[in-house]
Amino acid sequence: MKTYPLGEHPTYKERKEFELLVPEGVKIPYFSGSRYEILCIKIGEKRPPKKGEWYLSGCNENGDPNGWKAPNDLSNSFILAKLVLIQRVTKVKVLS
Repeated sequence: MKTYPLGEHPTYKERKEFELLVPEGVKIPYFSGSRYEILCIKIGEKRPPKKGEWYLSGCNENGDPNGWKAPNDLSNSFILAKLVLIQRVTKVKVLS
């Protein structure tokens, strides 16, 4: 499943849904250096996002779009997304 980075910070309420209780004043889009990150995935719908919905737009350094939260009802259509919590796992292979 393809994941997309966030272009802006999730709210405290959104972080709380993932049980990532970071104080309201601390604005971090993901937890760099941590095993856990909040990213976006596509939900399979393309239409104008309503206020508060996440969508994919733009192009980051990898050529992928970022996740953005609609500040109001938008008139242009975008691919809708939702926030997901991922856990990065390091795979170790013993060679000798």
